Amino acid sequence: MSRTVFKACLILVALLLTITFCVLMIPALIENFDIIAAFGAGSVNLFAAGYSTELLFCWIVLAVWVWFEASNDGIRHG
Repeated sequence: MSRTVFKACLILVALLLTITFCVLMIPALIENFDIIAAFGAGSVNLFAAGYSTELLFCWIVLAVWVWFEASNDGIRHG
């Protein structure tokens, strides 16, 4: 994988995360614009879905990074 493809994959993942996070979080914030409550309720509602989505996308970034390093440095099995 070239550095250009690596950067393109990371940009794509970042854009998808931003869009998904906004789709999940903005309606909840419009309904109840309480930032403190959003942090407190991070495991029971749409805010939890936003946090979980962020963790999933972080894993995808790690997988792309491992794939990039493995292909460029010749590391077997990532």
